Amino acid sequence: MNIQYNIPQKDDFIPDEVLTFGEYWNQTTCYPGKMVAIGNPHLEECVTTMKTIKYFPTILILSQGPVGEALVKLAIELKKLVRKKGISARIIYKLHPNEYISWKKIYPELVDSEIEVVDNNEKDLYYYFSISTHQIGVFSTAIYEGMAFGVKTIIYKAYRYETMKDIIEAGYAKLADDGNSVLNEIMNKEEQKVPTEMIWKSNALSNLKKELLG
Repeated sequence: MNIQYNIPQKDDFIPDEVLTFGEYWNQTTCYPGKMVAIGNPHLEECVTTMKTIKYFPTILILSQGPVGEALVKLAIELKKLVRKKGISARIIYKLHPNEYISWKKIYPELVDSEIEVVDNNEKDLYYYFSISTHQIGVFSTAIYEGMAFGVKTIIYKAYRYETMKDIIEAGYAKLADDGNSVLNEIMNKEEQKVPTEMIWKSNALSNLKKELLG
């Protein structure tokens, strides 16, 4: 979880109880009050209703300002590799909303790269998870949402990637440091562990009602 949500000491103005998405968050978050895992009703509904059939690699790259330049370089390298090897793969570069307006200026190499760039909210992020086979990111919390859709996860070794070491060590994500290692993971047919229940507790709406109504 984002470090800003970790509160090691009791404060007069924090709630006595916090409802979390799953036991994973209870175990990895430093919080002095009570934490109860209930799940995420909206996410759970989207996972159920937005299922799609995936025929070939669709790679979703989740951009973030601090690591945007590194991810853009990776995306371009990956595009060149799949073209060179004759691999049918769709590469989608999902900009962070803060990058929508200025991306052509800060990432000019993306403009004519033939990589699909998402620079608006016309389609929900969950739509892109639903059509993707793989997601690549560094430390975005959106990565955890992608896991709920069964998307194979690759953590790119860039600034602050260490914050994701828990999911890497648990086998929920693979670590890669260049285009070749990313492509190797994409072409690897081995099943990846999907920690859905641990991160996103199921029956979220029922759990919420039970917690609120007793």
